[in-house]
Amino acid sequence: MTPIKRKQLNSLKTGWVMRKCPRNRLFSVSLGGVLVEVLLALSIFLATSAYLLSANIHSYVQWKTMLSKQGHHIHTANTLRLNYIDSDVDQKWEDVAVFGVPTLRTSKP
Repeated sequence: MTPIKRKQLNSLKTGWVMRKCPRNRLFSVSLGGVLVEVLLALSIFLATSAYLLSANIHSYVQWKTMLSKQGHHIHTANTLRLNYIDSDVDQKWEDVAVFGVPTLRTSKP
C-alpha cells in the first residue's frame, strides 16, 4: 500500500482530512463527525430527561388529585354515616325511665 493510500485510509478512520493551505503547508480539517455525534447524544439526553420530568410531574399531579378525591369521598361517606346515627328527636335518659326498657312482643295486639 502506498503512503498516499495509507494517509487516505487513516483520514477516513479518524474523520480528519489533510489539506494544503495556500503556502503549501499541510493542516488537518475535521469533517464534523464528532460534533454530529455529540449533538445527537445531547438531543437524545435532553429528550429523555424532558420525558422523565414530564412523567414525574404528571404522576405527582395524579397522586395529589387521587388523595384529594379520596379525602372528599371519605368526608362525604362519614357525613352520611353520622346522619344515619344521629336522629332528629332529642332522646334523654328520663324518657327511658318513664317508658321503661323496650321489649319485643311475640304476638300481635
